Amino acid sequence: MDCHLPAPQDTVNFFYMKTAHGIKDVVAHFMGVKYDRAEQAAKARESIKNAQCLKCHRNIQFMPYKRGAMLAHKQVLYPMPGYEKKCLDCHQNLVHVDRAYYDYKQPEL
Repeated sequence: MDCHLPAPQDTVNFFYMKTAHGIKDVVAHFMGVKYDRAEQAAKARESIKNAQCLKCHRNIQFMPYKRGAMLAHKQVLYPMPGYEKKCLDCHQNLVHVDRAYYDYKQPEL
């Protein structure tokens, strides 16, 4: 849920949006509104900003064994004018997809 909320540095907006999302979900549940996964995922991709991802995923530049990922993340963090990208341009299918379970990658030791 916090992926959909603004970065917590904007405290007033963060709690306002958290309350608004919660009330909307509760009302939709009790009114029997059908959940359309594809539609909701498209809305999420449009509205989520990089700051919302970076509030949890801060250390995306240090991946010593994944040089390509490090370079791609630098392009997102320090884009040239006109070449701005969003985290969800590459990571759009992390959630809001039909899966029996989520098999998260474990760190390679």
